[in-house]
Amino acid sequence: MSRKRKRPISLKRFILPFITLLFVLLALLFIKTSPQVFKNSSNLNPNSETADFVKKLKLSLEQSSLPLLDEVKIYQSKKIAIFHTKDNIRVIFSLEKDPYFQVTSLQQILKTAKMNARQIEKIDLSLKKPYATFKDN
Repeated sequence: MSRKRKRPISLKRFILPFITLLFVLLALLFIKTSPQVFKNSSNLNPNSETADFVKKLKLSLEQSSLPLLDEVKIYQSKKIAIFHTKDNIRVIFSLEKDPYFQVTSLQQILKTAKMNARQIEKIDLSLKKPYATFKDN
């Protein structure tokens, strides 16, 4: 009876698929976590829920006369949209909540901060209970 010897797995045959798989996984991770950046809503798919949200949000911001910049970063995986004000305040909106109510909350937070003479660094409206982070004066 003759036994066939098993050839040892060559290192080259193992490493190449492993490196390829690692590269693909890292690329998918980067694509999944990187935001979509929109200016003037021009490059949004007009039929998407995101486009509808951004349109409603921008309309409510225009009606409220809040000084926000045109650029919005949308993180689909986290379901948030991030704007910056002209005063360099980062405002985080939830894609799952009504934009009109979020803008109302934003107005109340800004009004309270102005009355208390406090400078805001970040306002997070994406959570169940919105909050603001103040700058150290």
